[in-house]
Order: sequence, then C-alpha cells, then structure tokens
Amino acid sequence: MVNPILKAVNKSSGRVIVVMLGTNTHRLQILFDIAHDTGRQVALVGETLMRTAISAAITGNLHYNRKIEASLATLETLPSNQTLIIATGQDGDPMNVMIELAEGTHKDLTLKEGDTVIYSADIFPGRSRQMAMILDQFMSMGITVVYGIRHGIHVSKHASREEQKLMLSIANPKYFVPALGEGRHIMHHAQLAMEWGLPPDAVFPLKNGEVLELYNGVAT
Repeated sequence: MVNPILKAVNKSSGRVIVVMLGTNTHRLQILFDIAHDTGRQVALVGETLMRTAISAAITGNLHYNRKIEASLATLETLPSNQTLIIATGQDGDPMNVMIELAEGTHKDLTLKEGDTVIYSADIFPGRSRQMAMILDQFMSMGITVVYGIRHGIHVSKHASREEQKLMLSIANPKYFVPALGEGRHIMHHAQLAMEWGLPPDAVFPLKNGEVLELYNGVAT
C-alpha cells in the first residue's frame, strides 16, 4: 500500500508544504524519506520543529542524507517540484500555521498558486468552522489541500491507553501527575495510572492553580 503522503507528493507538480505537529519525530522521518525518494529538498520552518529535528538527529532517531537539507532561500532557486517544506507553529501547533498561510501573514512563508498543503493532523474539536474558512481561502488561491483521516493523513499527538501504560512501565514513577488536556482527560489518565498499579495516594490529578510539593522525596 502506497503511503498517503507519498501519493500526495507524487501527484503535486509544485511545492509541497506539510504542516504538522512540531514534536512528532516518526512523522519527520517519514517526510525526510519521502523527500529523498521523490528528489525534493527539505526545509524546516518553526523553532519547535527545528529543535525536534536536531534532537532526533543527535540521538540517532532521525536518519537522512544531509544533501537534502535546504533553507527557504535555497528552495527559491529550485524548481517547485523539487521542494518540500515542513512547517509548524508556535509551541508546535499546526493550526497557527494554517491560519497565517491562509491570511498571508506568515513571516517566512507565502503560498502561491500550484502549491500543495498537506495538513498532517485531523481537525481539532471546535475548529471545524475555522478550518472550513481556511480551506475556502486556500482553494480561492489555487492551493491543493490534503488533510484528515479520510485521506489517511492524520497522525495524533496523543498517546493511546496502551501507549500510556507502556510509558508508565518504562518510567515506573513513584508519583504521577497527569498534566495534559481538559479535566475529564486528566481524571481518565489518573484512573488509568491507578489501574496500572499506582496507589491512589501517589496519583495527583491537580487542578489549575494547585501546587504539589516534594520534600525529601515525599509528595505533599
């Protein structure tokens, strides 16, 4: 089965801009491999993405031929069909980039007719209307957009329950503080930690503003 992103890149005769979560090393590896296989140069846009790529390369979790690296300035001198740009927004949020590209306010990158934008995520709950406006703007500019589960493009930044259990097994924490998501997500994560084996008095589903203190290795 052909990778859906590879299929989208192969169909594009212009530049390809992949907008993704800034901390997904595995997706970065896939994109670098696709760039190599399709004869495209790669430029990274976004501080979070740059830090992720550098850290992954140093630790041996990102492997690629250094010859495909490029800057945005270098890409301007190349044919559009030899260009692959990977971008993320502030704090690794891909939607920020989509908004700026649609409004023409991105400080480093301006879209042009014939570009293909691949949104490597699904639409966050509550942002469907915003995404619809972005898509309308892109299409009026002559931009092809590929995104979401139906195209096989989506990649989640959130771990599944089994992945969360795996992380608990690896870290084997003395105390556990679930810290991402809404209240219900935090409580579900806390419950999972207790089901995994942590005692209830070692799990702290804190609310905003609450403080957890550690004194001589003891949580209070």
